[in-house]
Amino acid sequence: MKRLSWINLGGVLALCALCVGQWQQNRALNLELNQQTTERLAVEARASEYTRRIAGLEADLAQLKSQWAERGGRMESTQSRLAESEQKCRRLALECDQLQASVAEWSTAVKERDARLTAANGSIQQLAADLRVAIQRFNNLATNHNAAVKELNEFRTRATSPAPPRTSLQLNQ
Repeated sequence: MKRLSWINLGGVLALCALCVGQWQQNRALNLELNQQTTERLAVEARASEYTRRIAGLEADLAQLKSQWAERGGRMESTQSRLAESEQKCRRLALECDQLQASVAEWSTAVKERDARLTAANGSIQQLAADLRVAIQRFNNLATNHNAAVKELNEFRTRATSPAPPRTSLQLNQ
């Protein structure tokens, strides 16, 4: 009996050792499970955050694509307006050059006209002076003609009328 007690004590001790070993193993597994659960929850939180960020980035990408397309349309419109403006600018520059050439021609023509007007003005002034001289001569001629006509009329009147006797004073004149 003593032996059986000792065997029983050995079995109880072995069983206690097995329980302590099993308890330590279960405790380590439980701690690892808790740690993995914590890590899993953190990974799930990060995954949901990444999912939320991906959804936001996809929305941003869609908005960016929309803006890109809109800006592309605006750029094409701006490029066509720029091309039209450049064409208009070239046309206006050509017209400006033509107008400058025309102004230069007109300026030359005006200078020539002014020179001719100056020459004509000199001729007109000379003709006016000549006309004044001719008028003066004509007036003198008319005055002389009127005096001659008056003398002729007086002479005719004297010739047709009976002459009064002349005095010596009248004869001297």
